Amino acid sequence: MENRSHALIAGLFVIVLVAVAAVLAIWLGRKNVTYETYELASKYPVAGLSVQSQVRYQGLAVGQVRGLSIDQQQPGLIRVLIGVLPDTPITHGTWAEVATQGVTGISNIDLLDDGHDPRKATTSESHPFGIPMRPGFFQKLQTLGVGMLEDADAVLDDIRLFLSTENAQKFSELLARADELTESLNRSVVRLEPAIEALPELMAKVNRSLSQVDRLSDEMTQLTEAARQTIDTFNSPSGPLAMATQSLSQLQRAVAQLQASSLPQANQAFEDIAQAARTFTEAARFFEQSPQSVLFGPAPVRPGPGEPGFEGFGKE
Repeated sequence: MENRSHALIAGLFVIVLVAVAAVLAIWLGRKNVTYETYELASKYPVAGLSVQSQVRYQGLAVGQVRGLSIDQQQPGLIRVLIGVLPDTPITHGTWAEVATQGVTGISNIDLLDDGHDPRKATTSESHPFGIPMRPGFFQKLQTLGVGMLEDADAVLDDIRLFLSTENAQKFSELLARADELTESLNRSVVRLEPAIEALPELMAKVNRSLSQVDRLSDEMTQLTEAARQTIDTFNSPSGPLAMATQSLSQLQRAVAQLQASSLPQANQAFEDIAQAARTFTEAARFFEQSPQSVLFGPAPVRPGPGEPGFEGFGKE
């Protein structure tokens, strides 16, 4: 009986001690902190988010969720009221994301700011400032997963269309044609074997022909060099061409000297000979007309009009 009373007293003592500890923890955990109210309007799912969920600014805890409600005017929109410490630098460029903590399913609100609009946000309890919501990592992953599933469905539809009865029949025909093509290629290879076997001999002939072409090219090069040397010899100052040019120049000078010295005398002799020929011609003509003039001299000339002894016309 005494042992039971001691156990009852000990149990009551433990219960009282736990109650006192709980009251003390609640009393110590109470903080007289004033929060500024902001509003979030989310069109994305807020699974795992509840009242008193943590609000963090760039990863640092600055407040908590104070209320969640459904917007009756805009279906699909969730209104979230949050309380944030007054010294938190909320600006017009701040946005919020729902962040899920690992696999626990508990979500928090992350406030982020890249500094593109540093204007300080003004808020009040009656007119809270609205912070825009953006999809968090898991929302983006979910959207990407939905898109991937849609793409996978489209791929499966294409595969089902490809594996239709009509396409399967065409694929069978294609395989049959491939077999025929393979057989034709095998026959072509068999026919080409003699040509392939003769290919080394043909290559040897080609190599010999190329060697001959190389020799011919060398000979042409030598011939071209000899022709160039011959041309250089002809064109040299002491070459035949220069000597012929000098001889021609000397001949031209000799002709010029001949024309300058001998031609005037020859021209004068030719003129004297011509004058003598004319005189002889006149004498021959005169002798033909009056042969008696050789013995008796020339006949007297009858006086003309106005001259002494003119007897007039008509008298012989």
